[in-house]
Amino acid sequence: MKKEIEEITDKLEQLLILTEVTFEINLGNKSSIENRKIIRELISKKMKGVYVISKNNQLKDVLYVGQSATCIRERILIHLEASKDKKSADKSYRKFFKDYGESTLHITILPITHPTEIDDKEVKLLLKFKEALLTYKYKPKFVFER
Repeated sequence: MKKEIEEITDKLEQLLILTEVTFEINLGNKSSIENRKIIRELISKKMKGVYVISKNNQLKDVLYVGQSATCIRERILIHLEASKDKKSADKSYRKFFKDYGESTLHITILPITHPTEIDDKEVKLLLKFKEALLTYKYKPKFVFER
């Protein structure tokens, strides 16, 4: 068991965190187009990693921790859609974002890169592990059960 844990730790260390990306979005009705523009400018289609959504840029006020092994930009856009009570967004997301009304949310992304010998399936599992660690550390107000 110790050997397996050491192997996981070694692989986690191989996921190199690039320069973090931080920005704010306002959930007010008039800002949806502006938010989409910000998200598309700052987040590339191929960016993968872990992200933290907080209120007022306070880590004591973490609302949600998420990850994507394929495209963080699409995940953030889904959250933005949910804030507008779109029918395509999951019901629990809609309730969560509706509770924050016209708030400004702070988003921090820890984009990663990895050696080619770590395949996409392993990257996905390792990112889920990082997400779980951040969820444990920050105890976000919303945890989406999968």
